[in-house]
Amino acid sequence: MSAFPSPGEARILALLKTEAYGLELVRRAGGSLTRNAIYTQLSRLEEKGLIESRWEASPERRPLVRVYRLTERGKRALRACSVLGD
Repeated sequence: MSAFPSPGEARILALLKTEAYGLELVRRAGGSLTRNAIYTQLSRLEEKGLIESRWEASPERRPLVRVYRLTERGKRALRACSVLGD
């Protein structure tokens, strides 16, 4: 598995300039990403070491939610994608 993100993964990295939970990322994407797509991609990005997650209380007072953020490696990958025009 390549550590360099695909165009779709790079888009999610860009949405994670500030940490967020999965459904917040769907909202940030303006509905162009589905719940299934976002969680599949988040899982891949975490496996690649480009993001990390933690569990915390939900802003909507639901059970715990998983919050995602860029790792230093993810920030470097995002900058590289920007330089390459992805």
